[in-house]
Amino acid sequence: MTDTQMPLFPLDSDDTARPAFRVGDINPTLTAAHARGEKIAEAFRVATTGWTDHETYGTAVEALTAAGLRLCLVYPPDTLPGNEKTPVSRRHCLTTEQQTSSDYTAHGRNLDAVHLATDDPQRIAEMTAEFLRHYPGWTVPALVDTRR
Repeated sequence: MTDTQMPLFPLDSDDTARPAFRVGDINPTLTAAHARGEKIAEAFRVATTGWTDHETYGTAVEALTAAGLRLCLVYPPDTLPGNEKTPVSRRHCLTTEQQTSSDYTAHGRNLDAVHLATDDPQRIAEMTAEFLRHYPGWTVPALVDTRR
């Protein structure tokens, strides 16, 4: 029987004929997935404490993007009544120059809304600044994870 075929036994097993080991000892991919899951869970803990200013918003963005999540901006519910979590249009989060640049066009069509999702905190900061130029009364827009 190979190591990958060995049955799993409790880690506190006293039976020397049936050694204790962890799933990650057999399949290192599971250990990596568990570590990524922990990083994402911690990022969600940071982000769900809420944000009311640019500093706490930036902390949430950094934690979420560091965990490898791609984010897009969504309109605050009060800006579009009845349309909660609607992704922000490129018209409201990109400058005119950005909208026409090759960074934001693909195969002849303009990217919009959820297609603007990124794991680059600097790009999110730039989109947020442009959004606040269009909606000066808002502190910060909401975020949504687009999951890769």
